[in-house]
Amino acid sequence: ERAKNLVSKKIDEFNSNITTIDVPAEVIPAIIGKGGAKINSFRSEGAGAEVEADSTTGKVKIYSHDAATRETIKSAVEQIVAENHIGHVSIEKTTIGLVLGEPGK
Repeated sequence: ERAKNLVSKKIDEFNSNITTIDVPAEVIPAIIGKGGAKINSFRSEGAGAEVEADSTTGKVKIYSHDAATRETIKSAVEQIVAENHIGHVSIEKTTIGLVLGEPGK
């Protein structure tokens, strides 16, 4: 029972050092960066952190014992999402010419 409580305490302690962010999966390459440069720069941020980005689920996990480091990386990821998020605007078919211009002109 004592060992079970100790393991449970350690798991809770570990989980408290994780911040998870859900982002659009198409933004994950921008978070990783060319050759992993961006995600590696996050890993050396502040007190050091481990960052995982899953391109299938769109989840970014930030592991660090330092809350300020987790928050700094989270803010940087949110900034990347804001800069790279693709939005969709629905328009009626009859207004396409007004938005994009008349074909051939």
